[in-house]
Amino acid sequence: MWLLSESRLHGYEIKRILSDPALQFWFPIEFASIYSVLRFLTRSGYAREVAIERAGRRPERTRYAITPKGRTFLQQLLREAWVRPGNIAAPIDAALAAEGELDEAEIPALLDRRRAALRERLDLLQRIRRGAPAQAMVRRAQIMTEAELAWLAEVTRTSESTEVRSMDSPMQPAIQLIANLVVTRPDGQVLFVRYDPEDERWWLPGEDLNPYEHPDEAAQRVLGAFSGLRVGAVVMREIQSFRGRRGWHVMFHYRVDAEGDVTSRFPTAWFPLTSLPRTVHGRWETDIAKKLAQSTP
Repeated sequence: MWLLSESRLHGYEIKRILSDPALQFWFPIEFASIYSVLRFLTRSGYAREVAIERAGRRPERTRYAITPKGRTFLQQLLREAWVRPGNIAAPIDAALAAEGELDEAEIPALLDRRRAALRERLDLLQRIRRGAPAQAMVRRAQIMTEAELAWLAEVTRTSESTEVRSMDSPMQPAIQLIANLVVTRPDGQVLFVRYDPEDERWWLPGEDLNPYEHPDEAAQRVLGAFSGLRVGAVVMREIQSFRGRRGWHVMFHYRVDAEGDVTSRFPTAWFPLTSLPRTVHGRWETDIAKKLAQSTP
């Protein structure tokens, strides 16, 4: 409507105008939708056909103009655009909300790539600023991109300071003690459980320790939730600690020799080491399963 308010145009001319790199950055549009939009504007009374033209053997082209009703509607839309903030939602918000879907160690590298992309955008804005319809558009985009870079710097500082405080400060973070079991059959297959039946991902059997509970007691409590499991040796093989999203995780890893047809209130299944399932904690969980299952019984 903005373009039609300035000149009478046909669809191909609109496409050519919006194909200009200086405009395409600001007004990305699916070119196939131009004609459907023109038909909608015409049906709604916001535009009208003013001429049908043919140049040589080319197909006929319909030229459109804005109507008084359309100009009034355009002015209304522009007033709303001046006062109404845009949708704050962005793809990064979904990534922040579902951060647990990715390996925590992967996040810093992804943030570095986002930082590089934002700096490339600043460079692009500088290159195309002279062809922009309004310099205020360029400055607004620059400020918003710089604000995003500032937020990334804050995220990085917060992450680093949290790690330093966790290591050096007398104010210790929350500590989560966990008994983690690699239950292995004589044929080498490992038991996995889906603690959330609605989630397709699997877990190694495990539970947080109760206050003052010994890890061995927690391991036996975890095993008690699986009926039909004939348990042999239960041996703690490794203790691992690392910083997680909820503070320090201290993992007591047990190798458990067992077999049987397992029943539980949660879905369970045996998996060979060559075909382990997708797990909640990704490669970390499958690496632990392989390491302990392949250790000497």
